[in-house]
Amino acid sequence: MTYQKKALIIHHSGAIGGAGVSLLHILEAIKNLNLDVTVYCPIEPNDMAIEIRKLGYKVVSEPRNIPIIQHYSGSSKFFFDYRTLRNIASIIRSKKSIKELIIKTRPDIVMVNSMTLSYIGKIAQSMNIESICFHRETYAKGFFGIRTKAMKFQLSNHFDKVVFISQYDLKQSGKMKSRTFVVTDKVKLNEYEENQIDTSLVHPADDNTTKLLYVGGMNRLKGAHILIKALAKCEDNIHLIFLQYGGNKRKKQFSDCGTLRDKIRYLIKKDYTATVLSLIDKNQMWHRVHFIPTTTIMAPIFKKCDIVVFPSTLPHQARPIYESGAAKKPIIITESPNISEFVEDGINGLTFKNGDYNALASAINKLADNNSLKEKLGEKNYLRTIHYHDYKTLENQLREIINI
Repeated sequence: MTYQKKALIIHHSGAIGGAGVSLLHILEAIKNLNLDVTVYCPIEPNDMAIEIRKLGYKVVSEPRNIPIIQHYSGSSKFFFDYRTLRNIASIIRSKKSIKELIIKTRPDIVMVNSMTLSYIGKIAQSMNIESICFHRETYAKGFFGIRTKAMKFQLSNHFDKVVFISQYDLKQSGKMKSRTFVVTDKVKLNEYEENQIDTSLVHPADDNTTKLLYVGGMNRLKGAHILIKALAKCEDNIHLIFLQYGGNKRKKQFSDCGTLRDKIRYLIKKDYTATVLSLIDKNQMWHRVHFIPTTTIMAPIFKKCDIVVFPSTLPHQARPIYESGAAKKPIIITESPNISEFVEDGINGLTFKNGDYNALASAINKLADNNSLKEKLGEKNYLRTIHYHDYKTLENQLREIINI
């Protein structure tokens, strides 16, 4: 009988974000491999744990929370920020409990699903256990560069293998002692096939409107404020499907703030949700913005829209590029070196300079008024997606990495 390898996969968040979707794809793809898998995942929130259990995997959540290195695009850039110092202290305190987790699960391989967990490589290495890091996030430059250098050193010296999601990220990490691979994030193309799509519940239902899709929620990193400013400069028949927000469709009020901290942030105008809702209210666009709460069922929404927009304010890994490609839709995205290998301006989408909402509005109007260009870019985006991001290729790529 062939020995069944045991693997412990450590994930850092209970919420289903881009890294979470990628992990779920990995877990599905390795079901046919000769692996006994245990997944560590926090249970507050428990969204990821629920989905992992649906796939038939054992989920453990002790220690209650495994801290991350607070250094990725969108997080604190300053080393002496309280969150950075707090997390460093938490990492030091948690090393013993992480080692106990590994001892309890007795894996042959420890995999971490984020470069922000890079310190775990040294723990696994000290126990003579093979280690693999799936590198998800984009490095933040930082003020001194201390954390970036430390993370790169850990990845290079304390992991047997590091798996990047783009050639850009591999290049940014420099020469590494560990074995390196590039495995792009994947999309299940069959979920986007016409005969499997039910768009009846996706609003707006009016086919006379041009429907933009934004999937970033109320998040400054994802650029919701830039998109709302751009929408105000577009024609009235251009509507926005605003995904991952289920709050009230009105201007936020002081009475909506529950905690003292929330009230203070509201008063000093640091409440980002209030900022975005105020922009919609100021430009009288409530009839043009359609909120959809958090969902993992994305294909019908991508198929319903006409154009996907991702106006991120910092270099950021962008699943909407290939999700829009799977649906044969063009994407308008902030230009950035980290996405250049997947999006070419005028080929499979349009790009604009960071924060330039006038340029974004111009790009939206350009596509809204030109159906042939919209279809051409959408088709090219589809071809790129099936070349780089087809889920069917994932099992064989993982089989090579895990060596099964």
